Amino acid sequence: MYKKILYAEVGQKDLDYYAQTTEVASKWETALDDLINADIFETCNDDKYFIFQDMMEACIHFFFRDKQVWDQLKCKPNAPIAAVGPNDRPIGFFPPCGVLPVQHFSRTFAPFCYISTSKEEAYFIYRSFFTKYQCYLLSISSHPHSILSLSKLFEDLLQMYEPDVFYHLS
Repeated sequence: MYKKILYAEVGQKDLDYYAQTTEVASKWETALDDLINADIFETCNDDKYFIFQDMMEACIHFFFRDKQVWDQLKCKPNAPIAAVGPNDRPIGFFPPCGVLPVQHFSRTFAPFCYISTSKEEAYFIYRSFFTKYQCYLLSISSHPHSILSLSKLFEDLLQMYEPDVFYHLS
């Protein structure tokens, strides 16, 4: 059902891309790997998610190495860190997805393990979710779906329905 809602149908082309990129990425480490592993370990320390540790490790490491993420983002949360090669020529982004990891990133991925039968399926459903919706929560902008607009909406609703709590928090 989520594949249909998020338009995340996984075809043979996607499976081939996943396999090829995983094979290439498994040969090199990034500076983020230890940080990502610590975040995954913290999430998998929960009774609900420990059985999905292998799936989460594979998918989250792949997410930060997937160059297609940046192109599919509806809202760019940050300016990517451009890697520069010889002669000051840009050679790509770091991390390759262009998105910097945040604390508890793996907790946003963990529920997708329950609705998927394979790591490839879980990855492509999550990537679709992240690039269409979650990227707005990492973006500080005036866009109506960004975290600033959502925070303002919460503040207005709290003031309207719970003025005593709003006054106390103010």
